[in-house]
Amino acid sequence: MPRTNLIFSLICALLIASLAFVIGVVLSFKFVSAPSISIKGWRISPLVGTIAADPYTRATIAKSGLLALTRKEAIYLSADSETETGAKLSENCDYLVEGIELPARWWSITLYAEDDYLAQNDDGHPSFDATASKGAANYRIIISPKKPVSGAWISSKNGGNFRA
Repeated sequence: MPRTNLIFSLICALLIASLAFVIGVVLSFKFVSAPSISIKGWRISPLVGTIAADPYTRATIAKSGLLALTRKEAIYLSADSETETGAKLSENCDYLVEGIELPARWWSITLYAEDDYLAQNDDGHPSFDATASKGAANYRIIISPKKPVSGAWISSKNGGNFRA
């Protein structure tokens, strides 16, 4: 086969492969999401951070911008709706998050705005973590656009319909 035909065939193959890849990625965003388990409003994907993650899970992670650590290092829980009503979490409401100290060296609850970035505000309270709990057996965190009179607080100001 002449050299020009070989180069032309290679270019065609690369174009077809690229097109198939783009179509696959677009379809994965539109129709498939990473499998998840839901417990009282908090979701976890058992595949995030593992080598078992399929291409759809990897595409979902890449789309959200999550720089996931391995499963040995971190587990990612996410909530974007109220437990009782199913309504989206909103910066216009106040929420109470209660829990027990987690069995980990470090953990955090962080508020991400609708654009999957930290809410753009000057409150300086985007999260609550293990260092803020000071080893307490239990924690209570208020998520609100306004700072409460007392207690732990995560600011939802400018968060829109956020997720934690």
